[in-house]
Amino acid sequence: MAGPSWTDPNFKEKSIGPSWTTSEEIEVPEGAELVKEFDDGTYILERGGVQTFVDPQAAYVTSDPSKIAEIVSSNGGGQRSGDIYRGDLAQELIGGETPTRILSAMQGIPFLREYIPNIAGAGASMVSRMDENQGASAGDITGLIEQATARREQEAPKTVLGSRLVTGGAAAVPFAPAITAKTTVGKIAQATGYGGGIGGAEGFVSGLKDGFSEAVEQGTTGAKFGAGFGAAGTAVAGPAGFLYGKYLEGPVQRTIESIGFKKDAAKVVQDALTADAADAVESAKVSGPYGSLSVLGPNVTSLLDYVANTSGSGQRIIRDNLNDTASVASKDLNTSLDNSLGSITGGPKSQKDAIMASTADARRKLYGEAYDFNIIPDKHGDVVTLLSRVSDADLSGAKTLLKEAGEKFDLENPTVATIDYISRQLFDQAQSLKNAGNTAAAMSKRNLAFQLRSSLDEINPTYKAARAAGKDAIDQKLAVDLGNDILSPKISREDVSIALDALDAVGIKQLKIALRNKLDEVAANAKVNPSGNNDAELVEALAQLKALNTRAVAEKLRMVLGDEAADLLGQQISDTSAAFAQRAAVALNSKTAIRTAIDQRVKELTGESIGETVAKQGLLPTASGAVTQSLIGGPKQAERVRKVGEEIAPVLTQRMSPEDLLLQAQRMGSLAPQIAQAQEAKNLFQERLRSGGMGLGTATGGQLGQSDFTIEDLMRDMGLSNFSYR
Repeated sequence: MAGPSWTDPNFKEKSIGPSWTTSEEIEVPEGAELVKEFDDGTYILERGGVQTFVDPQAAYVTSDPSKIAEIVSSNGGGQRSGDIYRGDLAQELIGGETPTRILSAMQGIPFLREYIPNIAGAGASMVSRMDENQGASAGDITGLIEQATARREQEAPKTVLGSRLVTGGAAAVPFAPAITAKTTVGKIAQATGYGGGIGGAEGFVSGLKDGFSEAVEQGTTGAKFGAGFGAAGTAVAGPAGFLYGKYLEGPVQRTIESIGFKKDAAKVVQDALTADAADAVESAKVSGPYGSLSVLGPNVTSLLDYVANTSGSGQRIIRDNLNDTASVASKDLNTSLDNSLGSITGGPKSQKDAIMASTADARRKLYGEAYDFNIIPDKHGDVVTLLSRVSDADLSGAKTLLKEAGEKFDLENPTVATIDYISRQLFDQAQSLKNAGNTAAAMSKRNLAFQLRSSLDEINPTYKAARAAGKDAIDQKLAVDLGNDILSPKISREDVSIALDALDAVGIKQLKIALRNKLDEVAANAKVNPSGNNDAELVEALAQLKALNTRAVAEKLRMVLGDEAADLLGQQISDTSAAFAQRAAVALNSKTAIRTAIDQRVKELTGESIGETVAKQGLLPTASGAVTQSLIGGPKQAERVRKVGEEIAPVLTQRMSPEDLLLQAQRMGSLAPQIAQAQEAKNLFQERLRSGGMGLGTATGGQLGQSDFTIEDLMRDMGLSNFSYR
């Protein structure tokens, strides 16, 4: 490349030093010592501890220790000193060290590296000619850049190579083609082809500046390195990405451990927890007071079922925890029933006897005052209308009751006593019909009796006061009957609604007590399997749940209790049912699972014969496997499964408060994004390794055509001194 005159290696600048520096003969000044003499006539003197390099022909003198050290190290004498002089001057003329470093690094850009001085020189020349200035020619500036960057290679060969490799790799990575193969072998083959093709093309294009033969040589070298680095980057990407992925999953493991799972158990439950992460919080919010991790989603529930069907203490831990939870739930159900309905007092007969005994005196007094009240048909038409609906048979029965009680029976001018005894007759007939199984007819007569009594309440203050005071033994006894029968499907919701209209607060209280007694009777009649490991308390609670768990019963209870109390009891029924349902699901344990477990255990104990093993695996694998097992040992798979089950069981089934369960669910909820981010980062890392391998191969192959010394020097530093790339 043609440049200014002073860039010519034969250019000599007039000396401005002492005469001995220009003499062709070495003249050692007084007090100086000749330290080194080079073959080209240059030499080094030392005086007063200061060394001086002298080039008599070029009239060049320097006492710079770093430059003298470089000249000695290269053993180049005048040649190296000329390079230093010209290079330093060129670097100053193009702007100093920083532009030189930048231009040197840019010579690592694939396909453009050989043309960077020309491109930069042309651009700088155009800028220098602006504003009608004469400026510098592109050739002169290109020559300066080549001299400056060549000097930079001499000063710091390793740094130059490193900067060019980094620049070239960074420039090539974004353009690296995607690896679409699915298998590892396919990915390596694809990366080898891509890397070799791109590296060869880059070397050929860059080498064309120095001729076709140089292009072929650089293309061959580029193809080799491109293929090698492409294959290496892809081969390394798999295991490196796996290790990096494990590192990125650290937060995931810490989250799982914060939930309670450790070591192998954490690895086993990770997939199940992650799969249920999206809905875990919502599941926790509706789980009630008996929740555990096992209720937070279908996957952890399946994991619970799996562990419950394994051998070892894990199965026992699960069942003990679930039984304990169900026991607490059953106690809470009974407490809630007591709070809503009242305490257990006995059966309906004893309850009715108590009612009659407690109201006897009051009934005699209050009803004696109320019975003399006369019904006036024109004024009390509602009562007369209801009276007309009573059958002749019931009227006849009421007439007999009145006669026996010493009361008059007059339908033309009926008294309160007449209507009251007719209602008694209706209630008695309703009970007889009920006992005979004619529920509809029984409810019809009962409802008519309630309506007659309600109509009397409206027209007779004394009668109403007696009933309001809870002294009406008949109403209370009827309330007891309704409470005892209310769970039956034969008593419709409409029947209950009509009957409640005629009951006062005392009657409703008696109804609740009768219902509580009935539920206790249901529990007491629950069948406990004498051959099973059933807890009687749990079996009795389950029987009560079955009696309460229908929509019809729920609506009847709401009529009796009111919305607030019904909501509280309904929530307790729902929570208790959930606790029992989970226990029942695990307790069922299919016969297939039991048979499979027994079959596996028998095979584990009996094992295979040597002949069977050889037939399956072959002679050499069988022998090597036996040797490995004898040398290394370790627990069998069944033992490891039992161990993991024992680690999972207590964490999965430990009952938690709603607040603690919600916290654990929130931790589960964070797993999905954490794993997604880790997987995304891992994939990106692997792709960068593959692309980086191809980019580095492209950049490295290109540098081989520029400086063999630099590459070899770097290889020696990497411990590859025996490696040959030719």
